[in-house]
Amino acid sequence: MLADGVTLDKLYTLDVDRAFKSLDKIKPHIAIWWTSGAQSMQAIQSGDVDMLSLWNRRAQAAKDAGAPVTIVWNQGLYSIEGWGIPKGTPRADIAKQFVRFCADAKRQAVLTQTLAYGLTNRKAFELITLQRAPLLPTAPDNIKDDETAESGMVAGESSEGPGALQPMDHFLMH
Repeated sequence: MLADGVTLDKLYTLDVDRAFKSLDKIKPHIAIWWTSGAQSMQAIQSGDVDMLSLWNRRAQAAKDAGAPVTIVWNQGLYSIEGWGIPKGTPRADIAKQFVRFCADAKRQAVLTQTLAYGLTNRKAFELITLQRAPLLPTAPDNIKDDETAESGMVAGESSEGPGALQPMDHFLMH
């Protein structure tokens, strides 16, 4: 959509029909429309693609394995996850302990040693190396130009799931 002239501030709610018309222009030049995380990582490692969008953890793993990968963070989408504890659960105290454990800065810092996932506890950045911090999606310089992926970003989205899924399947088959 950006290539079709839509400015970043007008990108969402996404005009799905316009997006597919724009994709029609480049479709003949696309070698792979990946459908799984493993396939995206294989494509980048094998050199089958010059560029693609994929999950940061997979991109970092490919880079760590020697693939010629550069991660570009600008204009990305990120999601915010959370924990829920059902009201009335008999093990609420244990669940709260688990959430505190996951949110602990020291625990999150240790996790980044093997997984390049974003830190949610900003204090965890004080506990990781200066070399590791820039590899994480929530590093201040990496997240500054990103947008939060929110429901309703795709026109026609419903409680049944993203409204764009069925048109994408149709687009790929024709």
